[in-house]
Amino acid sequence: MKQFYIVVILAVTGCFISVNAHQLVGIVQNYSNVFSPQVIELKQNFPNPFNPTTQIEYFLSERSYVEVNIYNILGIKLFVLVNTEQEKGWYKVKFNAEDLPAGLYIYELQTPMFKQTRKMLYLK
Repeated sequence: MKQFYIVVILAVTGCFISVNAHQLVGIVQNYSNVFSPQVIELKQNFPNPFNPTTQIEYFLSERSYVEVNIYNILGIKLFVLVNTEQEKGWYKVKFNAEDLPAGLYIYELQTPMFKQTRKMLYLK
């Protein structure tokens, strides 16, 4: 009996999984969807702390109306970075805090079915 070993390398984490299989079923040739999340994801801004610019990255699992907002620590909305409908995929938004005082700020990703906030620290 022939034995096949399927090795899956996860580029994001650097881990790998080895599976012992008795029959080769198929080979995945298109990796574009293999490492895409199946849900909406808001990543931590980078760099953090930042001075004066940072990037906010997020993933949409389907076409959706999107808002990306910046708030001060008191919860007052300061900026609307994104306010539009977007297709499925990864997005990066650059935020420049040059005219703001140093401190802690909140950024928010909101769609009709999802809302998440994260903190970022601006140092001068």
